[in-house]
Amino acid sequence: MKYTITESKYNNFIDNLLKDEEIKVDYQYFNHSRNSLTGTVRLYKNGEILGYRHGYDFLYNFDQRFGTLTYDGHFPKIEKVDIFKYLPENETIKYFSDNLVKKIKKDVSYLFK
Repeated sequence: MKYTITESKYNNFIDNLLKDEEIKVDYQYFNHSRNSLTGTVRLYKNGEILGYRHGYDFLYNFDQRFGTLTYDGHFPKIEKVDIFKYLPENETIKYFSDNLVKKIKKDVSYLFK
């Protein structure tokens, strides 16, 4: 039997997984330069940092002309955290990256006009 999971279903699944496991996620805009931008994702469970203690940095190429961000990588591998390691890696990365981009665009909206 084959199942098709849409992006919205996967996002809902991750949202519910985080809620069920009582994991809080903190998205932070870190810094930018002329051609790049960095943000950090931090995971907390019971007030303690989950996974890498400095968070997970996501790097984006930033095109000032069009105000666009293009994913360029991340470190360390958030997809290897125990609760995510059996999930599709690309979708897990995309989930956190997309949410971080929303936060960045909100926090530094002047860059995207």
